Amino acid sequence: MLDRADTSAAPVQYRHATALVQRDAERRAAVAEAAHMVRQSKWSDRSEVQEFVAVKQGNALRGSYMRIIEIGPRGICTLDPSTRRLTNRWPLTRVVRVTADDQCGVDLLLSEPVGGLFCLPLAVERRVSFALATPGESAQLLETIRAQRALQCFEQRSLIRESPDESSGRPPLTES
Repeated sequence: MLDRADTSAAPVQYRHATALVQRDAERRAAVAEAAHMVRQSKWSDRSEVQEFVAVKQGNALRGSYMRIIEIGPRGICTLDPSTRRLTNRWPLTRVVRVTADDQCGVDLLLSEPVGGLFCLPLAVERRVSFALATPGESAQLLETIRAQRALQCFEQRSLIRESPDESSGRPPLTES
């Protein structure tokens, strides 16, 4: 025997699923429009900093929200797209791993320092997920982060080679 509550639950679930699909489509359209605006803006011509418009995949409490991701020599920053206010910043040295999936998602695995005055200095890994407008933009974001990390490593090595060893008074290392 069917209860009336059971028969009315199916349309509610269908409406909920339809609303989720519609919200996802609206979010992707907003990301594509914002990405176009960033490409046309005065900030996109800076060669040292690249910007990407993405949807930050939050937890169940915060949900998903739009962010502009800036990648440059100083690290990775997220900005609020309406005010361009800095919301997060991570140095490139904290990036443990960057991965992209088959769709438009990018996951950053970051090393977050934990500890205080009387604690041992420990690091905890934190995962941050973004969804970009297209898989091509995800791949470009991935390559930009990897290129900036490689450039930073190269610059650090060249600084080490150029500076003399102060403790021994030896001249800097040179390529042979």
